[in-house]
Order: sequence, then C-alpha cells, then structure tokens
Amino acid sequence: MWCVCILFTRPSFFPTAGTYIATLTARDRDPGEEPSVRILYFEVEDKSGNRGTLRADLIIKDVNDESPRFTNLPYRFEVYENETIGSSLFTVTTTDPDDGLGGTATYWLNDSSHLGNPFNLSGNSIILTSPLNYSINTFFQLKVNARDNMIPFNKADPVDLIVNVLDVQNMPPYFLHQPYTVSILENTTIGEKTKLKVVALDGDRGVPNDIQYSFVQGEAHNFSINSTTGEISVAGGLDADDEAVKQKGGVFRITVNASEVIPNGQINYGQAWSTTDLSITLIDVNDNEPTFTQPLYTASIAENSPKGVPLTMSNGQLIEVSDADQTSDHHSFELLMSEDNIYPDAFDTIPGTGTPIYSKSTVILKVNNTVILDYETRTNITFKIRAKELNSIHQTETTIVVQILDVNDNSPVFPDNHTTQFSVHENTEKGTFIGLMTATDKESDVTYTLDGEDDKFQIGKVTGNLTVNGCLDRELRSSYTIFVVATDIDSDSSQQRSTRQRINIDILDVNDNTPEFIDIPTRRHIPEDTKPDTELFKIGATDKDNGTNQEIEYFLTSNGNITGLDIHIDKGTVFVNQSLIGMVGLRYITVMARDKGQPPLNDTVQILIIIEDVNLHRPVFYRPSHSEYNVSANLIPEITVEEEQVIGSNILNIYANDSDSGNNGAISYKLVPDTSDDWQKFSIHRSSGVLTNDGRLDREKQEVYQISITAVDGGIPSLESTITLKIVLEDIDDNQPVFGEHIQQPHGISVQEEQTDIVVGNLSLATDLDKIPIICYYILGGELIDHFFLNKTSGVLSLVKKLDREVTSEVNLVIVARGDCSLTIQPSVSSKGDLVDGHPPEYVRNNNTMLWVRITVTDINDQPPVFSSKEITSGFLYDIDFGSFIKDLQEEVTDADIGENATPYFKLLGPITTKDIDIVDIDIVKTPPLILDINGTIKTNMLFSSDMSGAFIMKVQAYDIGNLTDEAVIEIYLISDIQRVKMVFLKTPDEVRAVKDVLIQELEKVLEYRIIVDKIATHQSSDGSPVTTKSDMFIHARYLDTDKVVPASELWRAFDFSQNINLILDKYGVVQTSPVKAEKKDETTTEDTLRITLIIVTISLGVIAVILVLFLVSLRSRYRRKLRAATTRTFGGSVKDTIPDIIPPGTNKYFAAASNPVYMKDVSLNLADDDSTSQNSLDVNEVDGKKKPEMTFEPEEQEIVMSLYDEHAQELKDSNRNTALDMVLQQYEEKLNLKSREIVVDNGEDDQYDSNLTSVQTLNKLRSPNVVITGLNVRQTFSEHCSASWVVKCGI
Repeated sequence: MWCVCILFTRPSFFPTAGTYIATLTARDRDPGEEPSVRILYFEVEDKSGNRGTLRADLIIKDVNDESPRFTNLPYRFEVYENETIGSSLFTVTTTDPDDGLGGTATYWLNDSSHLGNPFNLSGNSIILTSPLNYSINTFFQLKVNARDNMIPFNKADPVDLIVNVLDVQNMPPYFLHQPYTVSILENTTIGEKTKLKVVALDGDRGVPNDIQYSFVQGEAHNFSINSTTGEISVAGGLDADDEAVKQKGGVFRITVNASEVIPNGQINYGQAWSTTDLSITLIDVNDNEPTFTQPLYTASIAENSPKGVPLTMSNGQLIEVSDADQTSDHHSFELLMSEDNIYPDAFDTIPGTGTPIYSKSTVILKVNNTVILDYETRTNITFKIRAKELNSIHQTETTIVVQILDVNDNSPVFPDNHTTQFSVHENTEKGTFIGLMTATDKESDVTYTLDGEDDKFQIGKVTGNLTVNGCLDRELRSSYTIFVVATDIDSDSSQQRSTRQRINIDILDVNDNTPEFIDIPTRRHIPEDTKPDTELFKIGATDKDNGTNQEIEYFLTSNGNITGLDIHIDKGTVFVNQSLIGMVGLRYITVMARDKGQPPLNDTVQILIIIEDVNLHRPVFYRPSHSEYNVSANLIPEITVEEEQVIGSNILNIYANDSDSGNNGAISYKLVPDTSDDWQKFSIHRSSGVLTNDGRLDREKQEVYQISITAVDGGIPSLESTITLKIVLEDIDDNQPVFGEHIQQPHGISVQEEQTDIVVGNLSLATDLDKIPIICYYILGGELIDHFFLNKTSGVLSLVKKLDREVTSEVNLVIVARGDCSLTIQPSVSSKGDLVDGHPPEYVRNNNTMLWVRITVTDINDQPPVFSSKEITSGFLYDIDFGSFIKDLQEEVTDADIGENATPYFKLLGPITTKDIDIVDIDIVKTPPLILDINGTIKTNMLFSSDMSGAFIMKVQAYDIGNLTDEAVIEIYLISDIQRVKMVFLKTPDEVRAVKDVLIQELEKVLEYRIIVDKIATHQSSDGSPVTTKSDMFIHARYLDTDKVVPASELWRAFDFSQNINLILDKYGVVQTSPVKAEKKDETTTEDTLRITLIIVTISLGVIAVILVLFLVSLRSRYRRKLRAATTRTFGGSVKDTIPDIIPPGTNKYFAAASNPVYMKDVSLNLADDDSTSQNSLDVNEVDGKKKPEMTFEPEEQEIVMSLYDEHAQELKDSNRNTALDMVLQQYEEKLNLKSREIVVDNGEDDQYDSNLTSVQTLNKLRSPNVVITGLNVRQTFSEHCSASWVVKCGI
C-alpha cells in the first residue's frame, strides 16, 4: 500500500493559469526496492512551439501493509520441572518491513494443546507463571501470535512453540503390579525361583535411577531376594505339614524395601526409598500314602452265609487306615480289592469300594458272593485290600485271611452236560435200553426214580438205566416228557436232599401206512390246441407216517391210451408234454401215488380225458412273404416307392392264405394303428388287399414308413396274422441348402488381431434335405471382404489380411449357401455405418439361405498405457487423515487394449521429491510422505500441518501385463480449503473427467493461471445427500511466474467477471462456481475485540469530523468560484459568432488572459498559474483586476487535486450564470469526440456493492459501445481530441 504526495517545481517563466495532470503507477515503498523520493520531469509545448520543462518530486509515504514474520524458527526449548516461577526462559523475534509502529510487534500465547498454559509473554520473552510437574505434563505445545502496533493491525501467521519439561529427582520409587502374593509347593527345592517378582520404578520418569531390593522384616529366613531383579527364591527347606507352619495357615509374610541407587553427585529433593509387603503361601504336596494299622488280618465266616453278613475278626482286631496329608485333595482315598485276588468279588468293605474316605476310617468286611463260601470247595480264602488316593497313584495294601466254617448244604447234582433228549422206534420191544442217568453228591451215594404220568418207561434205582416198559405207537403219541429224581442217602430222612432232571423221549416212525388219494377228478375236457407244459389239473394224496415215510411221489402208469400227457412227480399236477392235435376223442390215464418208505407203499387211480376240436390255422402272408419276416432278427419286408406320387396311387397288392376251409379260411385285411402315425398315410382294401397312399409322400420330411397289416380269418374265434412292411421312398432333387433355425443369427466367431493366413472358422453349417446334398458357400457382402477368403466347398473362412482391433473390433459378413457350385457371385462392400436395423444391408432376415456372420476381433497386448498428460497435477488438503485417498491414477491413463491387457499398473521411478515444502525431521526417502499402490491409488503416509505448502513430485511409470509402459510426472500440491474453488457441473463425474483436460486448457489460456484439478466427485445437496446428475470439480490456481497459490476469491472473481470465461463455463455445463470455504479471520479475544471496536468508532468519528470540515471548505470555495464566473466579462458582438468550432479545454476566449475559471484548466500546458502561494488557480484571475506579478524561476510546490467526475460542470449548468458561458460549455460538449472512458468499480473482498453490478454479464448489458468491462476492476478511460500542436510529453 502507498500514498503519494507530488511537489511541483515550476520555472518562473511558466504561466500561472492551468492544471497539472500526472499519471501514477502503484509502487511498493518497502525498503530495499526503490527510493522514497522520485523526481519527475514534464516537457510541454504550446502552439507557437515554445517548450518548457516542469519538475515534480514524487514522495512515497509508508502505509502499514505488511504483517510481522517470525524469525529463528522453529521455537523449541527445555525447562526443568523445578524452575523458579518468574524466570525468563525464551525469546521470540519477528521482522516487519513497515516503519514506525507498523514495524513493531505485540506478542501473546494460545494453548492449542489444552493442557494448561504455565507460561506467558512479557514483551517477547517467555516467562514461567505457574509450577511445572513432569509427572503431569512432559511437554507443552503452544501457539505464538504476533501483530504490529498500527491500526489496522496486521497479524503474523501463528507458529508452534514446543516446551519440553525435564525431570528432577524428587519422587520416591513406586511398586508395580501390587499386591505381591504367590503360592508355592512345599517341595520346592532350595535355590529355585518363585513366580513372585517385585518390580519398582523411580517416581522420577525423566532420568530414573536404578532400584535395589532387600528384605527388612518378616519371616524371611526361608527365602531370599535378588537385589537387582527383585526375584524371590527359596533359601531353606519347606514343609506344609509342620505344626508351626500350620498355625500360620501356611503363609509367610515379608516386608520388601526398594531403594534408589543414587549416582555420585546427584541431588535428591525427596525420599529415595519405599516398602511393600508380600505374602508367600505354601501349597501342600501329596507326599504321604494311606496306611493300614497292620499288614495282616484274620477272620472267619460260615459257608453259605448270605450276602451282607459281616466277617468275624480274630482276637477283636479292627482294620484301620489313615492318610497324614493336610488337604482334602491329598488325604482323600478309596478302598479297592486287589487285582490279583483269586476271588475279587467274594467280599466287600464298609465303607464300600470306590467310596471316598477322608484322612482316616475303620474298615468292616462283609460277604458279597455267597457261592464262593463253599467249605467242600475251599476251607479258606486269602485276599488283599488296597487303599488308593483319589488324586494320585499313592496306595498301600493289607492282607486278609478268611477261614470258611463247614455246614450240610449239598444236593445230588446231575452233570451239566448230561443227555436229556432220548429217542426210540415205535415198534421197539419192552425192556429195550434207552439211556443212562447219573447224578453225584459230595456227601453220599444217590438213588433214582421216575416221576411222570405214563408207565411206558422205567429206571434202575441204583444203576439209573432207562428202558422201555410198554407198547409204543408214533401215530398215537410222538414224544414223552418225564422227570428223573436223584436222592442222596442220609440216616435222617428229614435231611435228605433230592434233585429232579427233566428228560424228553421221542418216538421214531416206522413205514406202516399206505398213501390215500383225496379230491380225485373223474373227467376232464381238454382243447386239442392246448400248448405243451400247460397244467391241466392236480391230484392229491396223504400218508399218516412221518418223515420220508410220509413223502409221496406221483407217476402215470402204462395203463392208459394217450401219450401227450405227463404228471409232476412231486406236485401231482397233470400237464401237456406234447401236441394233442389229432388226438380228439375219449382218453384215460392211470395215476400212482407212492411213499418213500422202505419198503415203499403205493396206491393208484384212473381218470377220463376228453380231447376237444378247435380252429387251429392262421392266415399266412405270401405277398409280402412271411418267409422274409422275422422281427427278432430285424428282418422286415421292404418295398421301394418313388416320393411325391399322386395320392391314391397303388403301392402294393397284399395277399395271404388260410389252410382252414369255410369261414375259417375266408381272409380280410386291415391296417394296424400305432403311435408312429405312419399307417395314416396309407389305406388297404378290406377284401382285395390293395395298398394305396392317402397323403403326400415327401422323402425330405420322412424317408421310411413302417406299417403293420393284419389278415383275419372267419373262424369263431377268428385267427389273424400280422406282418410289418417297410416302405422306403426314393429321392428326387427338389430342395435348396438352408441354414437351420437352430443356428443363431448373427453367427459369432472370433479371430485374434494382427494375424494373417489363419483359419477364422468353418461356416459349413447349411443343410440340404436331399439324399445327395450339393452345398457351396459364397460371400454375398459385408465389411472388409478383401481381408477374408471363403472356400466355397468346405465352408472354411480364412483371414488373408491383418486386422487391428483398436481400429476394427468386429466385422460383419453375409454368407449365402447355394446348390450350384458353378456360380460366380460378386460380393457387395459395406461399412459399419451401412447397417440397416442393426444388420448388414445384404442380409434378409427371413431368407434361410443366408448366414449373417459376426467376426469378433480379439485383443492382443500391443498398445501401451498412455497418460493423459506427461505432467499431471492434483492437490489435497493439509488436514487430511493418515492413509487417506488422494488420487486414482487410473483416471489419468488410457489403454487402447481391452480386458486384462488394458489394466494398468503403476510404480515409482525414483524417490518422491518436493517443491517449496520443508519437512522437518523426516527422511522422505525412507519414509515417503505419499504411497503409490500398484493399482494407481495415491494415499498419504504422514500427517501434514497448516504451515506446509508446495508440492510433492512423483515420477510414475504405468505398465501393463505385457510390460508396455508410459511415464509421467505427478505434481500433488498441499493446499487448504480456503484456496480452492468448487465448480458444479450438470454432468456425471465420468462425463466431467472426459472433458476435464480440454476445459482446463481453455481456462488457463484465458486466465493465464496454472489450473490444478484437486478432485472430482458426485455433487452433494445441502442436506448431504448425493445428486447423481451433478458433479463437483475442486480446483486451485497458481501464478505462472511465481507458482504461488492464487487466492480462491481472486480466482472466483475472475470466473464471475469475464465474458470469455462465462462462455467456456456455459459450454461445458458449469452451473455454479464458488470458493470452497471463506478465508478465516484471525481469532481475537473479547478484550481485543472491544479494544478494536473502540478504536474504529473513534477513528470513524474523527473521519466524519474531517469530512465535514472539508465539505464546508469545499462549499465555500465553490461559491467563490461561481461568484467569479458570474462576473466574467465577454467580448463585444454575438456570442455565437465568436465561438470557434472546437474550443480547447481550459480556454476562456472572452478574457484577455484566456483563462477559464469554471473548469480550472489551462488553455495549454504552457499557461501555468503564476501565484506562488495559492493552491487555487483562480486566486489570480481577471476578475480580481489585479496586476500580474513578474515571473521568476524560483521553484514552487503545488498539490494537484485530480477528479474524474464532472459534477462541477453540472452544478454550473444548473446554476443561474452567464448565458454566453453556458453556450461555450454546450458547444464544447457537442463538439467533443469521446474516444473511451474508464469506470472504476472497486469490488473488494469485504465490500458490498450494488446487486445490479454483481456480474460481468449485467455490466456488459449496461455499457455503451465504447466501454469495455473486464476483470475485477472495471475502468472507464476518457481521452480528448487534441490538435497536432497540443503535444504532452512526460519523462521520468
């Protein structure tokens, strides 16, 4: 910013009247660029050729337009936590090129980390204002702010201040992981480490001291502690069963001291030791076995004692068992019978086996298995009892010897394997031996008796021999069940014991009965045509014997007069075994029934058979002959008939014969209906047998017909014969080749691009229904027919020229099939644009002799991926999250191939470099700020701060699976939202990407900025929902000369106030542009806001007062000027006659001095105001009537007031003044030729302007033809016609 004061030095010979005009260019007064005072020289010339030079001193005064800038960055220092409050810790500095108060700064701090701010700024020194505690805060991150001291204030960009707090030794150690308790086994060996480890840390975390451990009190004689590691070890023998240990509950309590190891020279400001308690609990170990009081016990029990009876212990002994361990897990046990006992289940215990016993118990023995207590078998039993712990393998045994006392308890016993099943024939004589019964008794001999309801048998009392005692008949009773009683011998009959044994005696059969017939048929009628193996009737017989004696066989005896019958030997069924034809009449047979006994017994019976006559002969075909007919051998009579015969034509005369006579020999013919419907094509005469066709016979539809013809005789019932006849049609040439409906149109085949002299496909798909088809193929028309060759006989289509898929992805051909191979067809050539309703023009949909072939050209990897530009730019926001997506390079790459050949992959060519970005403490080679995935996705790999700006440069290679490559340089700028402009398109994102490059080129050409597209995304409505029909493009711009970011407000106004830009935006469907985010104002405190408000109000009141004073002075000056103009003299004569055609500005032709006090302008620049003291060119005028002073060459300083408005002239026109003067002014305005004019419209960022002038379009509608409106500042320039003699030159 600048303000200008011009001091003119005028030579004395210059006239006093006139106005000095100077044109200035804005300059920056900042030191080091240009001097504060510049000398200007003006050369003027009048009509007479007089020249003069005017000097002016241009003084450039300073304006507060620069903000302070922090120096000696970054700001970081360290301070001990016990630093004295009020200490000065650090100094911040700034620079400001402005002068005076604008070059000085005021500083303050903001706590950006919200950890509490213990610091303050006194001037530019940072002072500690409250105590520090390293345990609470190890660092502080603050914002240092500065502004200059001149209104309006300019603020510096805030910078970070990092304060690291250093620790001092003032805190005692503290223990971790409390409480310290552990349980160890009582058998832990001396020197073994426990799992208990004491850990303490120095309470001062900055530079902590080492810790040393020791026991200070408690029961520590059995333990030791490692002074360095704090590990607890066993130092003496441990026994949980010890009485003293039991009284303490098995717990040892020890106090541990942790002391800091203080290095030499270190000063401690507090306690350097701490103590804590630990407890060690002994865990009982199972180291004692259950123990019986004696190793051997004796007892007695009477034999056969019932289950549950306790044993009597000898000498009053008690069986006791105990376990000395402490815990229930260790002294719980159970009683078990030893596995090596001979009789493990003979006895049981109380407590029972498997019942848990805790610590101690008395054991009672009882009987469990009475059977084993048998004195006759054993007189004593020795067994062992085990006491086994439930949770371990510890066990012990004791031996028990049991004496068995004898009692009388045995009965006679039959052996388990004794025979109890006997048999005897029914004709056996009395006294016959059947079998022997034996029983034993351990204490005496045995006698035998029988117990049963029959006296047919007897047994020896002493011997036990079983014999027959009566007559036996199996047919009356086939078996007997009796009991054999064995009784021991005892002097006391009341003590006798007996045992019963049941036996079975079966009576065996003897063949003593003859078979007897039942249900005998006396007469049977049989037709003579009864087939062999036909069963006629069944004869039955029975036999009272048993077994084989009861089995019967049947025979036909020779006593009969028919030989065509037989009988089944087992079933007794009479059946036909040969033809009965010719045996009509009365016949008989004799049937014998014989059993299989030895010797066999039999009986016979005679049966009458009547053979009846039947109609036996069937018709036999002679034309066609039955001899040619055999279905099983697939022999069917066949005749050949030419196709397409006239309906009703005689096909064949059918003839059959029947050997019967009369009605049985009369034959009629008929066709047999079947599922094939072939019979419906023909008809046959019932009596003559003439076969004719009833329908069209077309071989191409059906070549062979098969019909069945039946010949029926007149017998009752009638007999018939059927023969199948095959009718084969002979072919005639009556069909053209066609492509079947199953062939899809178009027929698709494929061929790989860039190939030649290869087979594309076989198109021999046509069919000819004639028996001997003739098919040839021709290319009827299509695209690129010169690239193909079609073998007309084989139908093989070959490629003779290369195809490029990127040029031609598919080819359409039309193939025609003909039955004439001598044709010559000239194919027509068409192109892709010649398709009619989607198919080639040569193809006719309903013509099945044509085949539409669509050849798809498949891709090979022959095209590299191509970047849209060798230099690609983008941008992202500095506050983006770590790992966030920035850009997808897939959008910038195209590949003319398709499929996987068109899939691009990406990699970096070298490390990422930076442009105008300072990244502190990060090696971007080892830790790149951005990551490029192989799929082209660029993501962030670090966090960025607001003070970063510039670009990251990545050299990227795109490659495909064939390693075809392209390279580009990617510049990704780091920006903020306030630097971006959003363009809203009435297009989808993909449509915007398609026109992006052309749009950016056109914008850059007009704006002369470098435009970077940061992002393209789907538009979002005000409520955040996506609008799929719109897209948002986020861009920012950079100056071409400095590469600095163009403010978003400037870029947006360039859009809004440029007609060419608006045409471009309309062309590409841009419906709205706006800055993404308004520039943030510096945050101020409430106190600063009140202070600034008070200053602004004060200044505003002062400005109003100054304006009021100036207005009153100006008003007084205007009235004085009007008064002088009203009293101006005129020349004689008519005014109109004296007014020249063109009156130069500043000319007053009615005064001798030629001055014009109304316009305050000179007639020419060589007529200057001669008043050396006045600031007003009208102070010395003809009106005053004063004498002109003499001209001197002493320099004079004048202040020039330049106004672009002609409001004074308007006021003069409206006031009551001299008519001649009004006419002069009117003449001047009418003659004036207006070349151009400039209207200044200041549309600053914070200004509010007329809604009628908010766009370039509105201003252009209002402007006159000579006004051009461009840019943010619209100027209207005025110039005047000057004669050749009025020349103004300006030299610097």
